[in-house]
Amino acid sequence: MTERQAHEVQDTRQYVFARARYKCESCGLYVNRYGTAQVAHRIPQTRRNILKYGRRVIHHPLNLAAACCLECNAAVDIRNHPIEIAALVKKIRQALGEE
Repeated sequence: MTERQAHEVQDTRQYVFARARYKCESCGLYVNRYGTAQVAHRIPQTRRNILKYGRRVIHHPLNLAAACCLECNAAVDIRNHPIEIAALVKKIRQALGEE
């Protein structure tokens, strides 16, 4: 990872935590972004999903959620909800100017 990419990742993480007001989007507890806090993917970051939707969709801030722990990270996963996935992908593609 280049230095520029590292800064982009850090900026995205900061944006996701700030958007959530430093609260876990699953349980509502405050997250310590330097502790166990995580950025969770609503549509999981799997090889299959990256091939199907593209990296820009999978890593878009609208697909990311602030989570306080692994349990809450798993709770934001929408892999078993195809209607929610379709709506989120459409929203992300609109934000990217692809639709």
